[in-house]
Amino acid sequence: MIKDLKYEKENSTAESSSTSQCSNDENNKFEQLRSDIQRWCINFNIPQQAVKSVIEVINNHIPNALSKDPRTLLKTNVQINLKSIPGGQYWHNSLTQTVRGLLGNVENLPNNISMNVKIDGLPLYHSSKQQIWPILCNIYELSQFPPFVVGIYAGQGKPTDIESFLREFVDEMKHLIKNNIIVIYKNNKEKFI
Repeated sequence: MIKDLKYEKENSTAESSSTSQCSNDENNKFEQLRSDIQRWCINFNIPQQAVKSVIEVINNHIPNALSKDPRTLLKTNVQINLKSIPGGQYWHNSLTQTVRGLLGNVENLPNNISMNVKIDGLPLYHSSKQQIWPILCNIYELSQFPPFVVGIYAGQGKPTDIESFLREFVDEMKHLIKNNIIVIYKNNKEKFI
């Protein structure tokens, strides 16, 4: 009887070691899948709705392979850096990173790009003094892409100090005009625009 217990213990230890090895290999495969999908989504600037749909398809075939929320998969930064400026607060999105992400999806990149800029205020609530003032841009030569947000001011009415409101945008735009932007696209080719 002691021999039988010893045999069962040895077999269960071997099985758990084998199971452990199998689950480690499986975890590594899932982690590689997550990493590959994350890289694909970021490189091609895939919208979160599309990412969510891809996650659902994969999870239907491989249960719980990926987290259900695209923000978890993409490790989206939930920290928002707000800057206090006279009259309210300002959030700035990187113009360079946004343009680089958009252009990374384009087959035939133009040699030069020009940008349309739109700034206008919107009340947050009907008959409220709270307003947001987004800075929106789009690339003239690539009109198929929708406008993107470069920055947003929020406060009581219009920005009181226009220099503070536009400083980061103007500085980044001046940098882009003076220096080329390097775009890495499809086949890891680089292009200076």
